Amino acid sequence: MSAKTTSGVRPFFSTGTMSRYQVLVVLVCVCINMIDGFDVLAMSFTAPDIAKAWSLAPETIGLLLSAGPLGMALGALFLSPLADLFGRRTTCLLCIAVITLGMAASSFADNVTTLGILRVVTGIGIGGMLASANTLVAEYSTDTRRALMVSLMAAGYPVGATLGGVAAVYLLHAYDWHAVFVFGAVCSGLMIPLMLSLLPESLDYLLQRGDATSLPRINVILVRAQRAKLDAMPERAHTGRAVLSVFAFGTRANTALICSGFFCVMFSFYFLITWTPKILVDLGLSTTLGVSASVLMNCGGIVGGLVFGFGALALGVRRFGASMMVLCFLTALVFASLPASLGTLLPVGGVLGIFMFASITSLYAVVPLIFPVEARVTGTGLGLGLGRLGAVLGPYAAGVLIGAGWGRLTYTLVLTLPFLLAAVCIFRIMPVAGLDSRR
Repeated sequence: MSAKTTSGVRPFFSTGTMSRYQVLVVLVCVCINMIDGFDVLAMSFTAPDIAKAWSLAPETIGLLLSAGPLGMALGALFLSPLADLFGRRTTCLLCIAVITLGMAASSFADNVTTLGILRVVTGIGIGGMLASANTLVAEYSTDTRRALMVSLMAAGYPVGATLGGVAAVYLLHAYDWHAVFVFGAVCSGLMIPLMLSLLPESLDYLLQRGDATSLPRINVILVRAQRAKLDAMPERAHTGRAVLSVFAFGTRANTALICSGFFCVMFSFYFLITWTPKILVDLGLSTTLGVSASVLMNCGGIVGGLVFGFGALALGVRRFGASMMVLCFLTALVFASLPASLGTLLPVGGVLGIFMFASITSLYAVVPLIFPVEARVTGTGLGLGLGRLGAVLGPYAAGVLIGAGWGRLTYTLVLTLPFLLAAVCIFRIMPVAGLDSRR
């Protein structure tokens, strides 16, 4: 069975039910994000032990915690355009190789400078890969299931962080902090053969590319997805400046809003997710309990990703996402005002994790919808890249404020206020097809 030429993949994947192959693509991207979740938080898990071993001040720990997000910003900004030029799959494979090498080398670091540089290198791979993976999930999902599928992919982050945290507790007890990075390198390396065998190229990219090899590759994917084949390639307008369309007149306002939203959410998100173990240790808890609290926060994140997926089906992406950001700000203040008691910190930390991850998932769900096909990964990378700049500043700003002697509630208020600004940004994004879809 074949179909006549079409102007894009949407007629194939926008309606109907998702095939097993489409779900498989999403699951591979979930695994990619699981690696992301562990690799990002490896520094957070090991920060207390590294600080003790090397006698580091809070400001220096803040720099190390910011090194990974800095690399992610660079990767998202400068590697993501490569995905629009050379393919999403190719970029993902390049990035996972960089992550594996960066994690392996980090295990041999013997000073702050070396470790900081290697965390930047690892972050470059993560930043470039996440934009492509997020775009693949959006492109291989139907309109009615896209928010849920993006939520599942986003839930991979806290799953990876949770499993990684459990492993880190054991590795830190049985060995030392070096073993945590070795474990991360092994997990990343195992993803390479999985991605080579199961991760397809983007159909939208192949249609946009339109060369002699594209049609056979497209039809192989369509057959696997139980969709009708193409008889011939559709006509496409090709331009080397297509990636700059994210700044076109009809798109630039949404570009500015989504980038601002990412910056604000990641500023506060990475402050909370990276500093929680160290803050709790400073309050008198053990390193194991500090990491365990972070793990519970990530467990809440697993729930939060799924909560967003179903909530967006009922209320729409923007309305539900903005609500989660407001609730995240309020819960963070409650968390910061509690005494150092596991009986209160752990459950509230879990609830905070739900709202944190639901907030960031809302941005992942919005960003691929507001950019044209030829610049989709570029636009996603721009949003993620500027967001990662917020992720750089958040942990560093926390180190400065904590080092200056600010109280826990006061610096938490200042560092989580951007959640409210992000709620305004996401709510003001101009409507596009599928943005406010409800079941």
